[in-house]
Amino acid sequence: MGTRYSEPTNKQAEEAKALIFLAETKRALRDQEHIWDLTLELEVQYTLHNQRVYTVHASKDGRRITGEGHRVHPITGTPSSTAWFLGIEAKTARKQLADH
Repeated sequence: MGTRYSEPTNKQAEEAKALIFLAETKRALRDQEHIWDLTLELEVQYTLHNQRVYTVHASKDGRRITGEGHRVHPITGTPSSTAWFLGIEAKTARKQLADH
């Protein structure tokens, strides 16, 4: 028999949206940028108008590569555009580590 779910609370729905965004960003990072070794975290904040704003933090081997994180535009930000930005940050971090 399958799993049965009741209607989610608003909080559960918001958490699910955030987790899906994070999973889709990770997939885009792997598929588009060919980067598999980053650990991603998502910070969720809300504007005065109750718009959800994501900040994505990325690290590799415990080292932060995004500084304060990449802020995702609440309307136009997508997992694909976020992965593109994180890809640039990851490549810059690798170059800096190689130069030292």
